[in-house]
Amino acid sequence: MSAVRSRNRDTVIALAVRSYLEKYGTPDMLPPDTPAEEGAREKVMVLVPAYNEAKNIGDVLRRVPKEILGRETRTLVVVDGATDDTESVALREGVPTAALAVRLGKGDAMRVGFEIARLMRPEIVVTLDSDGQYKPEEIEDVMKPVVDGKADFVIGSRFLGYYEESGSVRHAGVVFFSKLISVLIRRRITDCTSGLRAIRGEGVDKLDLREEQFETNEVLLEAHRNRLRIVEVPCSMLKRNEGKSKKPPKLWYPLGVMWVIVRTWLRGKPVG
Repeated sequence: MSAVRSRNRDTVIALAVRSYLEKYGTPDMLPPDTPAEEGAREKVMVLVPAYNEAKNIGDVLRRVPKEILGRETRTLVVVDGATDDTESVALREGVPTAALAVRLGKGDAMRVGFEIARLMRPEIVVTLDSDGQYKPEEIEDVMKPVVDGKADFVIGSRFLGYYEESGSVRHAGVVFFSKLISVLIRRRITDCTSGLRAIRGEGVDKLDLREEQFETNEVLLEAHRNRLRIVEVPCSMLKRNEGKSKKPPKLWYPLGVMWVIVRTWLRGKPVG
């Protein structure tokens, strides 16, 4: 990636974060040294990256619980340069948005969300896809190991739960890359590309994210590199109700995933 393109991406991301803070203010922000026992980490941020999902995102947002395991949830939609009414739908549902001026990729949308999370300091950050394939009702399942103090990073695995497209070509690809990740980190991972995850707030601070796309594998490998405790729990993954997948066509998707895995792995050994 050229230095100019990297700077341009960083600028677009910084502008999206700045615009969000100017629009919504910082009522939930606390001084960096505020201890957790005084309420610094009492909320859950549900982070929903979205690109042209106007037909699906409204139903997803309506189904996110207002409170989970005694913790208030705050949803944030990061709009990745959408050209449809994705942002308008989210706003009509009363959900704050952070909008990228141009489409950069899901990885960069996640970077915007994580940067806002670092400022707002929630106890837990949950990631949820906007296309309706994951059930918002299962957020509690991925949060529970974090709440119980048993994990720092939880993956909702369709292969431990229910996968409506089981047996597809995509299924085979996810299985292959999950086995590769398992070898690299020396622990069994069944679903390395899951979009339903929960991360302890302090863990988000440690992640060094750089990829435009295929961020699920980057986040997982970064979690391992920073010695976050990783577990998987069962979840469901359904077929899309509306629209088409935003993933690159044909061989570009597996090649892109492989490239991200290699680059992230080569960054270095686990921290600490």
